[in-house]
Amino acid sequence: MDGGDVHTVRPAVAVELLIERRINDLNAELRRIKEARALIPDLEDEWHQTGPTWQNSRYATRLEQEYQRENMLRLALEARREVLFVQSAREVSPFSVAAAVENAKIFRQRGVRLRVVAQSSSVELSTTRTGLMEVTELGAHVRVSEKPLDPVIIYDLSCSVVPLDTGQSQCDIVLLRQAGVSAQLRVLFEQFWHDATELPLGDGEIHEGPTDTERLVLEILSRVDTDEYAARELNISVRTFRRNVASLQKKLGASSRFQAAMRAAEMGWLRGETPD
Repeated sequence: MDGGDVHTVRPAVAVELLIERRINDLNAELRRIKEARALIPDLEDEWHQTGPTWQNSRYATRLEQEYQRENMLRLALEARREVLFVQSAREVSPFSVAAAVENAKIFRQRGVRLRVVAQSSSVELSTTRTGLMEVTELGAHVRVSEKPLDPVIIYDLSCSVVPLDTGQSQCDIVLLRQAGVSAQLRVLFEQFWHDATELPLGDGEIHEGPTDTERLVLEILSRVDTDEYAARELNISVRTFRRNVASLQKKLGASSRFQAAMRAAEMGWLRGETPD
C-alpha cells in the first residue's frame, strides 16, 4: 500500500515489507525508551537542587490516606489515553473496590484504556476478585501473574502513583510526575503484561471433561518447570502453550496454575477420569 493505493506483490516481498515495517516500529520504540532514559540525569539534578521534601517538590507529592480517594479521582479525570495498574498480593478493601469501579466508569466514559495486572494470590481473595470482575465488565483488560508484584499506577506516561511502604495494606502514597520514571515503569509493566495470562471468567461449574490437549497440558505442567521446556515438548510456541494454560484455567475457574492443578486433581482429570 502506497499513498492509499493497493499494489499486488509476491508473498515474499509482502512479508519482507511487513518485517521492515515492524523493525522500524521497534527502532522507534527503542528511541523513545532511550530518550526517556536520557531524562533521568537531569531529573536527578533538579531533584537534588530542590531537595527531597515530598510536599515542596513539584516532581513528587506525598498523598496522605485521608485524601487518597479525592486525588485518585482527580487523576482519573485527567487521564487521556491509557492507565496501567499493577495489583499486588494483598487483598483490597471494599472501599478500595468501590473507588476502583468509580474510576473504571470514568475511564470508559472518556474512552481511556485501562489495563490491570494482578498477582494470582490476590485474585484468589474474594474482595479483590469481585473488584477485578467489576472493572472487567466496565471494559478493563485484566491479566493474572504468578510473579511477585509491587503496586503501581501509571497515567498516560505523565505521572505514576506508588505506595510509600509496599508491605502495608494502608499507607500514604507518592505521586511522581517525572516522565522518565513513568517511562521506565511502563517498560516493567509491559514485561508483567507479556508474562501474565487472562483473568479466568468461569462460573465455577465444570460441565465437561478435559480435551486431549488439556490432559497433555496438565501432565506436562505436573513435571516441567518452565514454559519454554513445556512448549518444546509439545512442539508449539511458548505463546501458544500459555494460551492453552489460560484456556484451561478459565475452564476450571482457576486464578492460578496451582489452583488449576488442585481443581483438576479434585475432578479426577489427572487420573484420566471425567466428571459424571
